Amino acid sequence: MKRGGMFWIVCLCGLVGWASVAGASLQFSTGGANTYSWTVEVTSGVATISFENNEVDASDPSPDAVLNDFLDMPSMTLSGITPTTIPPGVDVITASLVPDGSPLTITSDVAVGPVPAATEVMSADVAVGGLLTVGTNFIAYSNEADDLDLIGYEAGYSAVIDGFAAAEAAGIDLDLSFGGDASASLYQLLADLNDGSVSGTLSGQIVPEPMTLSLCALGAAVLLRRRKR
Repeated sequence: MKRGGMFWIVCLCGLVGWASVAGASLQFSTGGANTYSWTVEVTSGVATISFENNEVDASDPSPDAVLNDFLDMPSMTLSGITPTTIPPGVDVITASLVPDGSPLTITSDVAVGPVPAATEVMSADVAVGGLLTVGTNFIAYSNEADDLDLIGYEAGYSAVIDGFAAAEAAGIDLDLSFGGDASASLYQLLADLNDGSVSGTLSGQIVPEPMTLSLCALGAAVLLRRRKR
C-alpha cells in the first residue's frame, strides 16, 4: 500500500544570533479563491512541476509591502525519480529538481509609494538539486543549501526584501522550502510515468539560514491548510 497522508520532517531551527543580522522572512500559499498552485505533468516519460497562483500571505516584519504580492517560481524537471520507504514504513518517491533557468520572482499587487502595481520587486536564481519528496497526496521540497541568489530587487519597497538583500550581503543563505497536497495520486503518476498530470495547493516560505525549516510536521495538518484572506 502506498501511504503518503502522514509525513513528518524533523527540523532543527538555529535562531540564536540570526536576529542580530537580519530578521526577515515571508510565507506564501495558494492565493485567494484559486484551487491549485502547482501541477506535475508527465509527457513522454519526463516529469515537470510548474507553479502559479501563489501569493505572499505572511511576513516578518509585518505589516509589509510584500504582503499579498504574487510569487512565481520557475518550472522544474524531476530527475532521479526513486521510490523509497521512510520509517516507519511510508512509501514515497524522491526526486531532484532542476529549474528551467527562469528566476523566482515577486511582483507587487498594488502601487506602493513610487513603485507601481505589477512591478517585479524581486528576482532570484533558484539552485539546482533540491529534494522533492512525493507521497500519495503530498509534496515536500527541502534543500538545506543556498537556494536563492538575488538577481535584483526594488530597494526600499519592502523591509522583508531589503532584509533578504542584507542577509545575502552578510554571507547568509536564503532558504526556500514548500509543501502541498495533491488532488489525486501523485505517487502513482510518477511511479508509472505515464502521460498525465496532477495539481494541488501549496504553502511555503523563504527565510535566511539558519532561521529555516518551519515546515516541520508536513503532511496531515497545519502546513497544508490553505490560508484564506
